[in-house]
Amino acid sequence: MAFDFDDMEAEAQARLAEGNDAAARQALGAAETPNEWRGGTLPPMRNFLDPKKRFLPSRQDLRKYLEPLKLDVVETFNTRIRLFIFPGAGDSVASWVQFVNQVPTWIDVAIYERPGHGQRSLEPFAERLVEDAEEAFRALETVLGPHAKGGSFEGAPFALAAHSMGCQMMMEVALRLRQQMGLSPVAMFPIDRGAPHLPIYTEEGYRLLCMDEPLEFFEGFNPTVHRLMLKPNRHESKDTQRMIDMWKRDLRLCQEHLWPEGHFIFHCDLHVIKAMRNFLLDSKKVLPEEAERVREINWRITNSGPTSAAPWSHESFDAWAQWTTSTCTVHSVDAEHIGVKLHPDTIRILTEVLDSKTAL
Repeated sequence: MAFDFDDMEAEAQARLAEGNDAAARQALGAAETPNEWRGGTLPPMRNFLDPKKRFLPSRQDLRKYLEPLKLDVVETFNTRIRLFIFPGAGDSVASWVQFVNQVPTWIDVAIYERPGHGQRSLEPFAERLVEDAEEAFRALETVLGPHAKGGSFEGAPFALAAHSMGCQMMMEVALRLRQQMGLSPVAMFPIDRGAPHLPIYTEEGYRLLCMDEPLEFFEGFNPTVHRLMLKPNRHESKDTQRMIDMWKRDLRLCQEHLWPEGHFIFHCDLHVIKAMRNFLLDSKKVLPEEAERVREINWRITNSGPTSAAPWSHESFDAWAQWTTSTCTVHSVDAEHIGVKLHPDTIRILTEVLDSKTAL
C-alpha cells in the first residue's frame, strides 16, 4: 500500500488548526523541534551511575556495567554523534561489545538492556513490548534532553539502530522522541526485520508458539532452544528454564506488537539491513534430513511465503519505505540473522551514513 505523504500532512495540519485533535498531533509530532545544530563535538555519555539511565550503558560505561566479563572496550573520542542500540529477542548488551569496538570512536554508542535480559536477568520480564519501550524512552529522554529545544546541545545529531525484535522497540521510542521532545534521529537502521506492520509468523506459527511446550516451533525457528527444551534435567536448572521462558515470551511479543499501516510517518532516512544468508535454504533442492525438517517447519510458521524458510520475505524489507517521507535504502549483507549485526558490511554502511550526516 502506498501513501501520499503530502496529503496526509496537509490533512493533519488542517485538523490541528481546528482544535486539539489528538490524531493530528500524533501525525505531526506535538513538541517544538530544536534549531539546527551549530556544530562541534559532544561530551561522552556516562549513564551507568544515574538510576534513570543505568540500563542504557554507553561506551564509557561498558567496562563497569559488564565488570564480571572483564572486556576491553574502545572509548569514544571527539564525539560527533550519539547512536542508541536496541537489541533483539533473547539478546543482551554484552553481545554488542564487538559492534561498539568496530565503529569509529567519533560515534558514541549506548545500548538498552531490557528487564529479564543480560545483566538484568533476575528482573521480571515485561508483559508488553510497550513497557520496555517506555522505560527505554525515559532513559533516552534524560540523555537527549540537552539536544531538545533550548538545550545546551540543541539540535545535536543522534541515530537509532536495532536488530530484529528491537526494531519494534526502536520505532516506539522514535515516536515518543518526536511527539514528546520534538526530536528526530538523522537516520534509523532496522537490522534484519521486516516493516513494523508485518507479522513474523503465520497463524499456524503463532499457534505452535503459544503451546505450553512449543517444541515443534523451536525445532524449526531456533534449534538451540529446542535442544535446551529436550534436556531431561532442564527443570532442575533455573538458568536453562529462564532462557527457554525468555525466548518464548520475546517471540510472542514480536508477533503481538504490530503497528497498523500509517500509524506514524517519520521524516528521517531509513537504512534497512537484510541478512542474505537467511535465504540459503530456499535455494537448495536437497538437504540433510535435519536441515530439511527445519526448512519444512519454517515454511509453515514464518510469514515469508510458503516456499521460504527465511524469517522475512524480500518484500517485507522493501515495505519499510512507507514509514518515512525521506529515503529508504535496503542493504543486502552476506550474513545470517544473528551475525548480521556484527558483520563488517553492516558496520561500514552505518559508519558511512553517519559520517555523511555529521561531516565537520
